[in-house]
Amino acid sequence: MPPYSSGDNQGIYAGRLDALAGVSSYIQNGRAEYVILADCDLIANLDFQKMIAFHEEKGAEITLAYRREKIRREGNENISVFEVGSDGRVGQVWLSPQAEEEQNAYLNVAVMKRELLEKIVEDARSRNKRSFTKDILVEKSDSMRIYAYEIENCVMRINSLQDYFDASMALLQPQVRQELFPSNRPILTRVRDQVPAKYGLGAAVKNSLVADGCIIEGAVENSIIFRGAKIGRGAVIRNSIVMAGSVIGDGARLEYVVADRETTIRDTRTLVGYKTYPLFIEKKSVI
Repeated sequence: MPPYSSGDNQGIYAGRLDALAGVSSYIQNGRAEYVILADCDLIANLDFQKMIAFHEEKGAEITLAYRREKIRREGNENISVFEVGSDGRVGQVWLSPQAEEEQNAYLNVAVMKRELLEKIVEDARSRNKRSFTKDILVEKSDSMRIYAYEIENCVMRINSLQDYFDASMALLQPQVRQELFPSNRPILTRVRDQVPAKYGLGAAVKNSLVADGCIIEGAVENSIIFRGAKIGRGAVIRNSIVMAGSVIGDGARLEYVVADRETTIRDTRTLVGYKTYPLFIEKKSVI
């Protein structure tokens, strides 16, 4: 979606409806029958064809994707939950739930017809409404046919550096990788092939993802090593993420560390974080 395509927007959007109002001409000029709204902080492999088929089967006006998950009280400002009836219809909607229990968590993914979205955006603009969840879902769950579509496979949200670390570490689990990268719905991205990773005589790698172009001469365990990184002799990397082009010196030790691109860790340095408080190293830092 193109940002700030209208002259009315002078800064950061105040909500999803505000953002959609800013690109109203883009929506109006579209030819698609349906519109899918989704945030960019969601990591999942979703089959939207099935979700649209569910939407049509129920005769819904809006269909929301949700997942059963335990809600943490901390960092739940952007989380919404709702009741789901036996017929799949959405009942009451709550913002920032306080109960730390398994609930129907809205994934901020919605399907509706383009014409309906146009009406919602225009009505919201005239009434100075900005939040899709608060001003539409909460207020109109009784008057509109809003249904819930359950997502059962892997879903992750990235809203903080801690979330990024947790999601990355989850990729070391084969089941998570299978759900995110199924063979029938492959993820296509830009390819930058390099020579295969080179492992020295002293290398020892366990349960890790190592990209091409790397030189591994130390021990790597439960870690992700990006393209072109170098792990020196006698170095020990555990539960860490080393990004592209970084150099970890001989005898260095990293645990629960996220080293951004082109970071240099000198010989024998020791950097240790914790799983709930990883240590983050800025891009091109030298330690």
